[in-house]
Amino acid sequence: MSGEDLRAYRQGLYGASYVWILPGWAGNLWWTTNPDTTYTCTPAELQTAQDGHFSVNYVSYTSDNATVLGMTVQEFHTRMGSLVSEYSAYAFDAVLSIAHVLHAASVTRGLDLAAFDYENATYSKVFVEEMRKLDITGISGPVGYDDSGNRIGISVLEQSQGGRIPHDRKARSPLPVYLPRAAFISMTVISFCGFLIALTFAAINFKHRHLKVIKLSSPTINNWIAVGCALGYLSVVLNGLDGRLLTPQSVSVMCSARLATLSVAYTLAFGAMFSKTWRVHRIMTNKKLDKIKVKDLHLLAWLIVLVTLDLFFLVLWNIINPLRRDTKPLEVQTDPEDPDHLYLPYLEICVCQHKEYWVGALLVYKGLLLLFGIFLAWETRGIKVQALNDSRYIGLCVYNVAVLCVVGVPVNFLINDENHMGSYLITSAFIILAVSITLCIVFLPKLYTVYRNPSGDVDVRFPTQHTVFSVERASGSKKDQEIQELKDEIARIQGHVGSALLLNGPTSDTAA
Repeated sequence: MSGEDLRAYRQGLYGASYVWILPGWAGNLWWTTNPDTTYTCTPAELQTAQDGHFSVNYVSYTSDNATVLGMTVQEFHTRMGSLVSEYSAYAFDAVLSIAHVLHAASVTRGLDLAAFDYENATYSKVFVEEMRKLDITGISGPVGYDDSGNRIGISVLEQSQGGRIPHDRKARSPLPVYLPRAAFISMTVISFCGFLIALTFAAINFKHRHLKVIKLSSPTINNWIAVGCALGYLSVVLNGLDGRLLTPQSVSVMCSARLATLSVAYTLAFGAMFSKTWRVHRIMTNKKLDKIKVKDLHLLAWLIVLVTLDLFFLVLWNIINPLRRDTKPLEVQTDPEDPDHLYLPYLEICVCQHKEYWVGALLVYKGLLLLFGIFLAWETRGIKVQALNDSRYIGLCVYNVAVLCVVGVPVNFLINDENHMGSYLITSAFIILAVSITLCIVFLPKLYTVYRNPSGDVDVRFPTQHTVFSVERASGSKKDQEIQELKDEIARIQGHVGSALLLNGPTSDTAA
């Protein structure tokens, strides 16, 4: 091409409104491989002008592993050596076609090739007929001829876009959306620290279990509270494990493990607290002052019942409609570096049939347990005897958990699946906050008391001004005698209740 032939760019004959058809033999980026000093356009201008052009070309070599002769393209190149060229395969297949036609004319049609005569029409007729029937795979690809004797092969229609050959379709690649490493690592570190703190509290509580200040608060039950909180921290870590670290089969198992860990953690931590509050409530509502027995073993029995209900429900769920790993497609994304490449992002989720009903039933069960705890905490809100019970502290824990559940559960359901990290962080934050506050409220006051008073002695008397029984003031001399009688009755009840709580050790009966 000369400079006079390259006027398309100068005339503005390029772009979306123009289509150029060029010979394919020139190759892509032909102006860079065969530069011509007569070009009046720069390489960048030529690139712009030819962008989007079509070209028709031929296929030089077959894509099959073997030809009719059993020879591969690589073997052909090896035999040809330095003689190989762009048209070597076509020359070879032309000779191969002649050989096949002559062989068919001699063997199949019975012609004597030694007696061949150019003026004999029989030979030319047989050759043409056999040539039309030829269908073999040569070095250049499928070999055949039409009625006019033209070669039947594979042609390539190409279009160049941006100096490259585009795909005939958009490439699609699955793209798993995993939790960011920073979010998972940060929550794991915080949970691990909380897990160690829970075990430390349990160890200290066990070590000082014979001190009165610890003994009167049921150290065995407190240890189970610590275990439940430790499992709560563990559930945060399990929630962050995904396909980046696990196989698809392991993710399905993890779906059930996450649910079981969090459910049992809730039951152990708050079920144990509620059982202690129930004991105080039973003592304080014993108006007839009958002798009652409420051992720590009784509380443990109730805790075992609650955990057994949890496990029964979870096993039943896993048998009828087991949780399994599934993927949820998200909005398709285009590769910023290749517009013909699409990413298909997806999330790993845990699904099962009728999941909404199972989750709803579990939430109702946990909600009823929480409401029962709120009721007990409210009923025992006025008991303020130092160290003999945790009702005030447990009440704070219950109200704290209630608020976090009321806020956290709806927020988690309202967050879109696309905000995978936000859902994980909010859920983890609520779990960590709930179990951390519970640990601190239940254990720190006792540890502080032991630190200030290593002997562990505490005052178990009921201050009259803080008693659970209230006496309404009355005016006039007619009420003075009734008020005095009520005060005497209060003093007598305080003595009974104080003695009962003082005897309330891990193996003692509680009497009132």
